[in-house]
Amino acid sequence: MPKSPPNKVVVLIDDREKKPILFPKTIEWFSERGGEGHLIQVVTKKVRLPEGDYALKGYDDVAIIERKGSLEEIAQNMLTGDYARATSAFQRLVEACEFPYLLIDCPINKLFDSPWVEQPDRAIQALFQFAAEKGLRILVGGHSIRPVARRQLGKLCLTLLLTHAMIEPCGPIDILSLMENL
Repeated sequence: MPKSPPNKVVVLIDDREKKPILFPKTIEWFSERGGEGHLIQVVTKKVRLPEGDYALKGYDDVAIIERKGSLEEIAQNMLTGDYARATSAFQRLVEACEFPYLLIDCPINKLFDSPWVEQPDRAIQALFQFAAEKGLRILVGGHSIRPVARRQLGKLCLTLLLTHAMIEPCGPIDILSLMENL
């Protein structure tokens, strides 16, 4: 069951993000497929996030997005001496919220072909294997250099974060109890 949408949300952006994605100033939110839209004001705030790069204030235990901007960054994290630090950070992200996301913000054709990465397939496979084992969700956002594309990516991420914030969790379902009552 969806919650009532707020009039305003604050998108928290980690202050270490060198080139943060851009978020819209407002977003129209539809609580129901056929219902009226509700305009939500969007404010961004740079803060030091303990995990990830983007979260909604008050919902950072629900969903967080970590952004990686290139195959080179992924290879550095997954195939070098940086592996222990990077996977520890990913693990903390998974433990910090219910819906952890890793946003790959680079062109898909650059994920398997780079003059700077010797084994691109190995880097991507190592990341996907880690993500599958730990429950880290992967988003591929393309390569958002131009402001228009960065705003579209911001709107996509905001919609994802809002969706998780607005859905009332139902909690675990006890299948055995349900079966006994049949």
